[in-house]
Amino acid sequence: MKLFLLALFIVVSSCKTNKNYIGQYVNVKPSKQEFKSFKTKSSLYITNSKLSLNKDSTYLYKSCGLLSYGNWIFNNDSIILKPKKVFSMSDSINPIKNDLENYTFRFKALESDNVLVGKVKDLEKPGTYLMNKFVLED
Repeated sequence: MKLFLLALFIVVSSCKTNKNYIGQYVNVKPSKQEFKSFKTKSSLYITNSKLSLNKDSTYLYKSCGLLSYGNWIFNNDSIILKPKKVFSMSDSINPIKNDLENYTFRFKALESDNVLVGKVKDLEKPGTYLMNKFVLED
């Protein structure tokens, strides 16, 4: 019985919830190891981006060329951003209507709840990805 209770305690205490990830994130340069482990076929990464994960499971993502909002979910070890609308910053009035699937982003949550790392399709170079690493703002 003690062993069962100990196992149950370990499982329950190791579960993560959405609350661990709520907040404002800014992006930083990924490490060389992160480029290797994500197999991007490129050393390019996204800069000047911000990501807001809200309590109500909505998000707002801004980069130098893109504005996206929708819902986010935590699945296994990843945060998945599912867009409702995506805008090009060069045309912020008319949303991008085609291929919203290309703008569904997945970020791996690292050991620390404060770091999200992912790769994003480079839409100009098929088969190539750009790294995107976020850290929680203080």
